[in-house]
Amino acid sequence: MARRREVSPALDRLAQAVTMEGNPSAGRHITMFIEPTQLWPRDTGTLANIAMTNGRDAQRVNILRISHGITAAHSLFPPERDHIADIRRPEDQIIFVINLSGSMTLAPQNKVATHTIKRGQIWAYRPGVRPLHRVVSQETGCTNIVFTLCPENLPRQMSLCLEESFSQSGRFYRLHLSTPAQYALGSLFDTGGSSRSMIRKEGQCHALIGHVLEEIDAKRFTSYSSDRSTLVSQARAYMAEHLSERLSLSQISYELNVSHVTLTKAFREETGMTVFDCLRQMRFEQAVCLITHTDRSLAEISYDCGYSSPAHLSTRFREHFGMAARSWRQSRT
Repeated sequence: MARRREVSPALDRLAQAVTMEGNPSAGRHITMFIEPTQLWPRDTGTLANIAMTNGRDAQRVNILRISHGITAAHSLFPPERDHIADIRRPEDQIIFVINLSGSMTLAPQNKVATHTIKRGQIWAYRPGVRPLHRVVSQETGCTNIVFTLCPENLPRQMSLCLEESFSQSGRFYRLHLSTPAQYALGSLFDTGGSSRSMIRKEGQCHALIGHVLEEIDAKRFTSYSSDRSTLVSQARAYMAEHLSERLSLSQISYELNVSHVTLTKAFREETGMTVFDCLRQMRFEQAVCLITHTDRSLAEISYDCGYSSPAHLSTRFREHFGMAARSWRQSRT
């Protein structure tokens, strides 16, 4: 069973702290160009509430200028509607997004490789020439904090480390926010804007950058076993932790630091199945377990196990048991 990661109560408090205004109408696909330097408050330590206009809707975002090199934006995507946008940012910036609640799906550079970011996770990204495709479903909504970093305006050593880790535009890292980093966010958006409080807040941001860089290094230099049984076990553990997501072979291979050819060959030789045969089996086994041992709705179980709909899950049950999922559950009671 995949190990569950603890999420700080500080994230809960932050997730509840943002208020939004605007018309909760149906989501529309929009294209936005975000230039944070135009949105930043003029003075360091000033907290501003900015309207991000999306057609007829105005999304309210709290923006805090930490220093000349760091700005933080705290926003909420309410679950009343879908939020879909292609977002472009200047290429000289580095972006950290911390997800406080709900989830969002991202497709950097292209819409083939997608990444779902959940509560307590962080993604770090250097924009490329293409927009970042962002989808927040009305089923989950999302609250997040976006840190925009301008390396040239940061301390020299920090700037060098960032440039080394993000030397390529479009490079995407999905990371787990460490517990110390979670607590560092707890008081970032409090009302204090004095010189003393801003020294503390800038230090919190520097600590967060350090945590992210350390995790990136750990991810880059982790040596995964070349033994195929161990590799398959690692892949299964990763898939078990991300069953609800739309996983791709390239994404799983990337997370394990191996080529998709190596991973595919390991699965065929070790299990006689393809990677996705194994993933489908894991999803179905988990769904059967949840239907048997919990009273959760079929819709919840379907989405948590990575099925596109309850009907899709029922079709799978008919193929395996000769009856729909609901009928199978009733037969077990």
